[in-house]
Amino acid sequence: MAAAGDSGSCRLCRVYCDWTIDPGGCVDGACPNLYAYDDAAGRRVVGCVERVFTAEIDLAVLTRVREANGGRFGPLRAARRPLPVCRSAVERAYVSRLPPAGCVNPEFAEPTEGEPFRVTAVPRNV
Repeated sequence: MAAAGDSGSCRLCRVYCDWTIDPGGCVDGACPNLYAYDDAAGRRVVGCVERVFTAEIDLAVLTRVREANGGRFGPLRAARRPLPVCRSAVERAYVSRLPPAGCVNPEFAEPTEGEPFRVTAVPRNV
């Protein structure tokens, strides 16, 4: 399980894993959870109604960065578990610190859509 109170990350071992969101995917997919408003300076600002990511982004900046970077804006750290509609990924920091047995919480990275799965260890008779 992910660290208590923070479903966007796992801190159970020395490798830190975070769910990340591509906000460009929200725009491209016309996500129904994407909101927009014009701020006091007249800039169009976008964000996520479901608070999967908490940042509000200037739409002109998002568009300009994506045009300069081959369609990518870059990932934002998810504040909660992504929804199936989200373009998301698990990003790992300090991969060299991964224990020899692998990830201690494989359920953290299970897909956001479809049936959940569980990984269990079954003792073998030697």
